[in-house]
Amino acid sequence: MGKSSTTTNAIYLYIVESTAFYPTAISAGFLAFAILILYLEGLGLTESISAALPFVTLESERTAEVILSTVAAGLISLVVFTYTMVMIILNRAATSYSPRVVPGLITQRSNQVILGFYLGTIVYSLVILVSIRPLGDGVTTQGTSVVFAVFFGIVSLGLFVYFIHSISKSVQVENIIERVHNTASRVMNSELETRDFSNEPEMPDSSNWPELRSPRSGYLQGLHERRLLPVLQRNDISLRFLAPFGSYVVKGAPYVKTSKPVESGSGLNQLIDRSLIFHREEHVEINYALGFRQITEIAVESISPALNDPGTAAKALDYLTNLFALRMKLPDTEYIVDTESRVRIILERPSFKELLYRTLTPIREYGKKDMTIITRLLETLRTLMVLDTGAQIEALVDNARMIAEDAQQHIENPVDRQQTNRIIKEL
Repeated sequence: MGKSSTTTNAIYLYIVESTAFYPTAISAGFLAFAILILYLEGLGLTESISAALPFVTLESERTAEVILSTVAAGLISLVVFTYTMVMIILNRAATSYSPRVVPGLITQRSNQVILGFYLGTIVYSLVILVSIRPLGDGVTTQGTSVVFAVFFGIVSLGLFVYFIHSISKSVQVENIIERVHNTASRVMNSELETRDFSNEPEMPDSSNWPELRSPRSGYLQGLHERRLLPVLQRNDISLRFLAPFGSYVVKGAPYVKTSKPVESGSGLNQLIDRSLIFHREEHVEINYALGFRQITEIAVESISPALNDPGTAAKALDYLTNLFALRMKLPDTEYIVDTESRVRIILERPSFKELLYRTLTPIREYGKKDMTIITRLLETLRTLMVLDTGAQIEALVDNARMIAEDAQQHIENPVDRQQTNRIIKEL
């Protein structure tokens, strides 16, 4: 039963998060509408409204067939052209920036809706086309359904213009960085708004807690809080996850500690297992640290010899500065309490010191000979020092020291060295 429920959750997530979900659902809606409009045509819809709307009556069966064939064939060509162009653009984006930003572009809801409208219009037109039949004395044919096909075709052309505008903007590096930044900052702001830092509960000591091993491999994306909390409260047990959500967990490796021993394969173990969400992909919406990594990858790629675009790296550092400013406000541990305000679930997240090092080190390493990058790195740390309350000063100073050492070794121009030393003294 536990395995079946877990599999059901995985299948549900796979379907809902699939690129084909919305196009398929919208196409099914168009198919249902085509069946409905044919049913109404059979009840005399066109004849009943032809007096008020004479344009819905077509004098020739052939005219209806030509219109529907044109709409369907034109949209098929439009879909092929559009998504051939999209694949070329996304391939360039993956090559120029980071392959990890491509899924976010493909899965944008607006693009999926547009694709669904295209496919739905094609399905609708084909269904109506095969259902064309003479009415009355054979001199007229149903026209209401054909008018709808023409309307859907015109709307599709408008959506095509919007799609070209949208995709051309979304692959611009500034918009990619901003999209990732906005998603990561939204996740952190959400926790800042919902967590009461003035009434922090006592955290239990989990150093000697026994460990549970992962039942499968994949990215641990989250948990069903409403399902898991009552189980933990009823059994008076707490959990401490060893890795933050979004981390990859290997089957058989320890991934969570329990305040009480839980036998492998027991009913309680299965209940915990069914409450967890594993997936095969990472998402910034779940693990905001992925947003730091994606922006870092874009910055590193932009200062590589292939692109040589330090301006983009500088812009990426500006957005990273804002993300770090938000991260400084969050503690290194997240928790979930039960109805009695007792800590039942403890979630780890990368410490500020670790996140700062992992984010700035690649940029520092690749840009240590570029004065623009060195200066912007130091300015980033200077801004964070101003915002820091003292808790993270050691991590900030350590990174500033590493940047200064690299600058002394690789910046040869005396004027550039003087500029670097001035900023370091200010720090």
